[in-house]
Amino acid sequence: RRVLFRSQRGLMQVGGSVDLYRKLLQNFLQLHAQEADHIASAWAQGEADDARRMAHTVKGTAATLGAYTL
Repeated sequence: RRVLFRSQRGLMQVGGSVDLYRKLLQNFLQLHAQEADHIASAWAQGEADDARRMAHTVKGTAATLGAYTL
């Protein structure tokens, strides 16, 4: 079975601070909740470079928080 989310690794990234980790997760959700729609829209409009950049940003940020598979 494939692990999609490793909260312990994300928590390690913030020095073990549960409060900070929780805040970063909440911020991530707020900032990126509509990102899939924005990426799809950019791609549909022929803005492939923008779509790739947005996807790369979300993927990198998610990995830092412990989400390795989106």
